[in-house]
Amino acid sequence: MNFLIMFILSTVLGIFSVAFFNVQSLDDALGTVSPTTNGKIVFVGYRDGISGIYTMNSDGSNQTMVTEDKAGSSFPDWSPDGTKITFSSSMGATSNDVYVMNSDGTNITNLSNNYANDDLSKWSPDGKRIAFQSDRDDNYEIYVMNADGTGQSRLTNNSVSDLSPDWSPDGARIVFQRVTDGRMEIFEMNDDGTNQSRLTYEPRGSQYPTYSPDGAKIAYVRDFEIFVMSSDGTKQSALTSGPSINSFPSWSPDGSKIVFMSNRLDKAKIYVMNSDGSNRLQLTDFESSEPSWGIVKNDSVLHEASVQLVSSQLTWWVIPVICVVPAIAIIVILRKRRSRFTT
Repeated sequence: MNFLIMFILSTVLGIFSVAFFNVQSLDDALGTVSPTTNGKIVFVGYRDGISGIYTMNSDGSNQTMVTEDKAGSSFPDWSPDGTKITFSSSMGATSNDVYVMNSDGTNITNLSNNYANDDLSKWSPDGKRIAFQSDRDDNYEIYVMNADGTGQSRLTNNSVSDLSPDWSPDGARIVFQRVTDGRMEIFEMNDDGTNQSRLTYEPRGSQYPTYSPDGAKIAYVRDFEIFVMSSDGTKQSALTSGPSINSFPSWSPDGSKIVFMSNRLDKAKIYVMNSDGSNRLQLTDFESSEPSWGIVKNDSVLHEASVQLVSSQLTWWVIPVICVVPAIAIIVILRKRRSRFTT
């Protein structure tokens, strides 16, 4: 009986020790290769007379043109996994369509493929759907489609224009702007278009709303300034002030910063600030606008690879420890019993 108890206890001890050191080693390893929360920024740039979509690091470094579009691309948006970018362009046609491409500018594909203007596309948090605005029914309405362009359906149906959609982090709600009493106001609705409710009542209008990563706040533009409010429309406060035009806010993946466009130094350029409006920094030195901040796929790949590497390394000693600890205990018990019989 004592032999059985010792065997069980030694086995449990072995498994516990493996689990403990496994977690410690995993945490130590991931501490050096964990993915960045800053991601990358995609934006529209105009340099040397050429328009194109650019990407850059969150500190403004490594600015790279990923696609050149003489027709004029606009409103790029990162996919949730950082591997693709949607944008609007006429591509030489008479109206804009929503296109998608790989994050390096390859494999450009027309998604909306419609005779009307389709703009301001936004990925759903799960990457399965894309919301956008379209005037295919005379005035602009909010539409949604699958990530491959299929299943296009209208969510709003009004005599006035509905524009600039953005998804809540859980994908259950969509915030957008609507022409109301001759100005733009911010509304919210379910992802199927139901339960539409008004969030702002501003004499000079509000536009370009975007949810914070935790869904608690909405950044938006009011009177050419960046504002932030609670997701229910309360607690509105200004983040920028001055004679310049500030627009197109986009949250960093961790919610600590907001990137935006400002023409405070003559031409429009990309700036970044803390989410409370402090520490504003200029990121681009050439005409640029419409930034979108997203997660970088390479960081996720690095993170996953590191987990697999650590796990594979731990496997070499996990199994031996589980087997050796009980074995040593058995040998000790047997020796004690043998010595008892010999004395």
